[in-house]
Amino acid sequence: MENNGIKNSVEEDLKEVRKCKLDILILQRQNEELCQKNNAEITRLTTVIEDRLFQAEDDLKKSVVNELKTIKVKTEEFNTLWCKGIELLAIEKRKIETPAGSVTYKLMPDSWEYDLVKLFRWAKEDEGRKEKYIKIVEEFKKAVLKDDIAKGLLTYDDVVDEGLTIKKQEPKFNYKLDGGVL
Repeated sequence: MENNGIKNSVEEDLKEVRKCKLDILILQRQNEELCQKNNAEITRLTTVIEDRLFQAEDDLKKSVVNELKTIKVKTEEFNTLWCKGIELLAIEKRKIETPAGSVTYKLMPDSWEYDLVKLFRWAKEDEGRKEKYIKIVEEFKKAVLKDDIAKGLLTYDDVVDEGLTIKKQEPKFNYKLDGGVL
């Protein structure tokens, strides 16, 4: 095929791509309109789920409160025992079971928040803590090596046996449609 024939073929391909992209945009717009009803129903159902789970958790909390009241907890001890009570009841696999399912509290590990600046300072105050809690990491400066080879300070042959492999990549195909079509 001569150059003019190739150019015509590429032009036909790009015209078909443009047509398909426009069709996709039209279908996406129609899809958005059709999905609005479904999205509204999904939002409503999600709210129902959240409300029902909130109510189920509230009922489970009431169950825990009633359990604590049966052991005659004093008011000033209540706040302290509230979390412990939930933990104890959860450990005992306390849950409310129904034919539709069950609700329970799952024990969760403590959340740890680290202020690394303060912790580094603390660890460095003592040689034993420094060795135990601080890790020094070595990092190879790839960008510096690449730059030195680009500048001619090193050659590929200088480092090929030391762990560097450079692989050529195929050019990446790209296209552009005129007329503002994506």
